[in-house]
Amino acid sequence: MKCYQRINERKRKKSTGHVKRKQEANAEKAEDKKKAEQDHSYMSVNFDMEAVLYSPLLLGKPVFYKRKIACFNFTVFDTATKQGYCYKWPEYEGNRGANEVSTCLNLFLKQVPTHVSHVVLHSDCCPGQNRNSILLYMLMTLQSSNDCTIDVIDLKFLEPGHTHMECDNMHAAIERASESARIFIPDDWNNVIILAVKTKPYKLHLLTHENFIDFKSMKESAWPASIKATDGTGLTWKRVKWLRFRKDCPGRFYFKLEYSDDFKEVIKPRTRLSRQESTSLVKAYNSQIPLTGAKIKDLLEMCRSGLIPTTYHSFYNSLPRKPLTRVVPQSDDEDEDANLMASRSAYRRRNRRN
Repeated sequence: MKCYQRINERKRKKSTGHVKRKQEANAEKAEDKKKAEQDHSYMSVNFDMEAVLYSPLLLGKPVFYKRKIACFNFTVFDTATKQGYCYKWPEYEGNRGANEVSTCLNLFLKQVPTHVSHVVLHSDCCPGQNRNSILLYMLMTLQSSNDCTIDVIDLKFLEPGHTHMECDNMHAAIERASESARIFIPDDWNNVIILAVKTKPYKLHLLTHENFIDFKSMKESAWPASIKATDGTGLTWKRVKWLRFRKDCPGRFYFKLEYSDDFKEVIKPRTRLSRQESTSLVKAYNSQIPLTGAKIKDLLEMCRSGLIPTTYHSFYNSLPRKPLTRVVPQSDDEDEDANLMASRSAYRRRNRRN
């Protein structure tokens, strides 16, 4: 009986802490929005990556399992001006990881008006895109450069499970607009995004592989893996709630593990890695990313079957591609055996990780 009571007590404390963190995060977001509406030198924005946009956008069983071109759309919303910004690129121009998110945010912050001295960024807690040392390194590098006129940049993370933001409304508007659109190639998404909201159209920026910066390799050559504050507190990415970067404090940043905590100061370490750091930006890609042969095969089959109009055939024929490997047809029994073997290997991998 006592064991069950201890378990229930731990669950209750965990739930209470979760609700408290959610309330604090929502209060911070509401306060920042209110302050941005009253003070023109203060900007509150939130950002997120939209779900994948596919081209061609076709319905029906024959094409449901066909591989299509994925387009990525990074959205930023200014809560005071109600202006939305979109940074879009197809999968053969870039992936959708921390380098791409950091590049988009870098481009946005560079075009912030000069009268803005304090920018607050709100985001979810996705570790592969937002909540990581790569984005931290980008913000710290930007803040110490001459390209940025902002005095203070804050990055605040919402509580997992309660991350609804205004930029999510942008995603919903784009999805509604696409329901009546004819989309056969990635560029067909452009008008859908711009005209998704007629009162204040979103500002669209089209990116290519030449725009993306490899902040990951730059960070690895300049920073150690673990980050600690001057008082010895370690920066735990699962717990961090607030990052701050100040123009008058180059080479350092501040963080909070709880909104109610005091800021912890981190000074950039002077190590062998930091001495090797280069100030020049490194491109993430030297060329377009080739599509797999299987995806090219499916796209060309849709062209031959007439699902994609002839006008767009030249576009699909010119896509960058990997060599197509020959696929040997399998019988039904062989398919079942292959699926069973795949399930067993996945089960073994999970057990090894655990």
